[in-house]
Amino acid sequence: MLFLCDILSTFVSFRGVVQLFNSVKIQQKTIQDKLREAGPLERKREKALKSLNKTDFLELLKGGKHGKGEVIDIFLIFETMI
Repeated sequence: MLFLCDILSTFVSFRGVVQLFNSVKIQQKTIQDKLREAGPLERKREKALKSLNKTDFLELLKGGKHGKGEVIDIFLIFETMI
């Protein structure tokens, strides 16, 4: 039983790291798109960067917007294995 808990903890940790990197990748793409839309003027680029906020990125981490929030599904899978 202890071994199964170790596997579950490792698996959930791995999925968390994958979700973090995916969220960073999505956020970087969002920034690039906004800068591309703003054009070459520095004033417009600054305004585009100021429009980004920490809440949107945290929402991605929680599984909103493009994230999937699969941690609950993982627990259900392992619960049925026991």
